[in-house]
Amino acid sequence: MKKIITLLFTVLFLCGMFSSCGGSVKSQTKTKKQVTVKKKKPAPKKKAVKKKVVKKKTTVTTTNPKPIATVKHEKLDDSDLCKKYAQQLNVTESHIKRNRELYQFIDEWIGTPYKYAGNDQNGVDCSGFVKQLCLQVFSKETGRDATSQYNQCDPISKDDLIEGDLVFFKIGSKSITHVGIYLANGKFVHSSTSKGVMISDLNEAYYKKWFFKGGRLKN
Repeated sequence: MKKIITLLFTVLFLCGMFSSCGGSVKSQTKTKKQVTVKKKKPAPKKKAVKKKVVKKKTTVTTTNPKPIATVKHEKLDDSDLCKKYAQQLNVTESHIKRNRELYQFIDEWIGTPYKYAGNDQNGVDCSGFVKQLCLQVFSKETGRDATSQYNQCDPISKDDLIEGDLVFFKIGSKSITHVGIYLANGKFVHSSTSKGVMISDLNEAYYKKWFFKGGRLKN
């Protein structure tokens, strides 16, 4: 009897031990499950989308400048030409007639607009006009600028000027800046920056102030 009771206690003890062991294992498993943190997979990096830069084409439209109109004059007969310039220069008509070629050239060029470095009736500057006049009227070749034209002359005073001499000016400068052709009674023909080819007077305050010297082309 005692043996049976002892055996039962032993069985009960072992069952209790087993059940306690099982519970601890389960609790440990639960704990491990609670502690384990699932690592989230990092989100895939978004590929940077390159924006296409569309360059706008800029079209530049250029307009051709209007050509300077050539000044056209009706060719005067000898009588009208002589009257016109005799009156303007206060000389006799016979004086103009003796130098008809000079005044015919002037009459054709009067009113031609000023154009820097110009050489024709579309536009001409002061030295270009002098060059054309000397070549076509006096058959004399000159330089293209006023300084070189002065160097081709024998200098003369204002009182000794005669028709066909060159007149030089230093307008606001220490060097020669302007040139024209002397006519008579203080009048000279030139291409001015404001009015183009015209006849002016050396006794005008402006030209009197800036007059430098006269020059007579060397032979």
